[in-house]
Amino acid sequence: DRVLEIGPGPGSLLRMVKLFQPGSRIIIVDLPTSLTYSFCHLLHRFPDATFCLPHEATSDMDLDTIDFLFLTSNQTDVIQENSIDLAVNTMSFQEMKEGDISFYFHWLRKVMKKENLFYCVNAVEKSMIYKGKTVPIRFFEYPWSSEDQDYKYELSPIEHGRTYKPFYVRAVKIAVSHK
Repeated sequence: DRVLEIGPGPGSLLRMVKLFQPGSRIIIVDLPTSLTYSFCHLLHRFPDATFCLPHEATSDMDLDTIDFLFLTSNQTDVIQENSIDLAVNTMSFQEMKEGDISFYFHWLRKVMKKENLFYCVNAVEKSMIYKGKTVPIRFFEYPWSSEDQDYKYELSPIEHGRTYKPFYVRAVKIAVSHK
């Protein structure tokens, strides 16, 4: 019922989720400068839906009354523990520092329901420059847990032939940190 995407870009995947699961509640977490793109795209596609923008979000709001909730990374505390069914990250963890990736994994382990699905597609490895140093961001070094249950973990067939670098796709029941 509740779908969360971290770094959705224009929100194309979420548009498809909402189209095929009209009753789903969509939560979008992204940079403030990127939220504009997903908001405009989704508003255009779903003009009758209910939207909540970052400046309107509060921790006591009823998520079941909002079709699309837009949050910045500083507002993750708005989402209650044990409330998300499906989380997605496609090609944005590879753009983050290790500390940011760890933050999101820790947060996901709090907000995901016990029965959940986390779908992640990112580069096998991507070199990023931080403070003048080249740092490799590696998919297999994300803070996965030995308690995570894999449904699928393989090189992405979607990206194969479309780009010169390989991508992993991992669909996993993420181990949660709540009761």
